[in-house]
Amino acid sequence: MAIKLGNWSSVSCQQWTGLSSSQHCLPHLQLASITVQSRRLMMVAIKHIVQILLGLIVPTVWAGNCNSCIQDPDGSQDVPDPGPWRECKNPVPHLGWHCSDKALDFPTVDCLIADMKACGNLGAGPTIFYSMGATTVQVREGFRDKLNPKGVMFNDALGQKYWDTVIYARPEFGINENQARQAFFRDIFAIAMAKASQGEVFLVTATRKGDANPPGDPGIFQNPLTLPNIWRQMELPNLQRNPAITKITNVVVEENFKRTTDWKHGDGKIFPLDPIDVHHPPLSINNELR
Repeated sequence: MAIKLGNWSSVSCQQWTGLSSSQHCLPHLQLASITVQSRRLMMVAIKHIVQILLGLIVPTVWAGNCNSCIQDPDGSQDVPDPGPWRECKNPVPHLGWHCSDKALDFPTVDCLIADMKACGNLGAGPTIFYSMGATTVQVREGFRDKLNPKGVMFNDALGQKYWDTVIYARPEFGINENQARQAFFRDIFAIAMAKASQGEVFLVTATRKGDANPPGDPGIFQNPLTLPNIWRQMELPNLQRNPAITKITNVVVEENFKRTTDWKHGDGKIFPLDPIDVHHPPLSINNELR
């Protein structure tokens, strides 16, 4: 079966999609004679159908049964099953979670902060961030679980039940539709966590100096190998502007989780805020079709 898009050359469906069976191919489409508006709508629809066929619309962070992977700030591939993550210390608020408000078409930093505070995990133990080569399992088993009270990592801030009943239960949020919306949600979640934390917080890194060139200052100030980097762009600048934060301590995996305090409230070296517009998530598929 062939697909013809305007004046484009015809391409076999099997060749375009890489599928071996013609039963999965898109139907023959002739777009040359339809209106400009209809063509735009059809092209968007085709794009997303093909993405689904090619498996592109479900990025690697959502692969398998790892529902908590989106909460991994560095997209670690060793994220375990969500069972070991903490559930909320407090019960569901009487009026419900703030981000479950039906008036919202996407979670906000404010509703996430309110829900993190209502959940009660942040503050019950120190907040633990991680980046620069430290993996989820290393941080959880080598540091979080050794603290008393136990620390609170990215996945612990709200718990799996919250994700199931508030985030995944709202398909209109469109978080699972494309990588841009997922990345945006991860970013505002990180900002909310930094704003809601208090006291001493920790950044766990693989090494003290890092492997970037130039490496930057050591510890929490080291340069990331690649951008975007959630710690450098979202978490650190917002922690430094949070008056409830007393100090930020670097924990180094390769040095047996040795701690070094790199920044205290009132110190200089304040990193600039990322220019992200937290009030406007990327368009969802549904919005593109409107």
